[in-house]
Amino acid sequence: MICTGLVVWVAVSSRRDLIREIDRLEGTLLHDEADEVTIQSTEMVEFQEEEDEGACYALQLNSGRIVFVVGQDYYPSAKFPNTDFSLVSIHDAEGKSVKELIYQRGHKLVPLRTIPAKFKSEMLIPDHLETIEGKLSELEGLLTIANQNRGLRTAPYA
Repeated sequence: MICTGLVVWVAVSSRRDLIREIDRLEGTLLHDEADEVTIQSTEMVEFQEEEDEGACYALQLNSGRIVFVVGQDYYPSAKFPNTDFSLVSIHDAEGKSVKELIYQRGHKLVPLRTIPAKFKSEMLIPDHLETIEGKLSELEGLLTIANQNRGLRTAPYA
């Protein structure tokens, strides 16, 4: 009898959660909104992961800026990071991100170099999709904590 009660309770609870998720996804479809960020680069530096923080890349843009792609969703694959890709974030009716997709149009990028985790820990890495002025050849110097105290400015990638 106790087992039957537990099974019914779990089934009702799971059904309620499933109905909520279906309603949220239907609302997302009706809202029909997404943000797309396109990044094109032929040069990239990879940072080794510390702990479980996710992948981290610095990509050189033609504008003389460096954009950072950081997070659990960006681990390397057969085609990523890529010379031409878009990050598409699908939003629900409340503006919250429901899903992020990566569309790849270019070819796989090989890092110019990989910065070891022990050196990365001595740097201030900008957040996901933030940019800094500079060149990848100067990256370590730009990100050292001593240089950060001189006011390295970051900006969101647009």
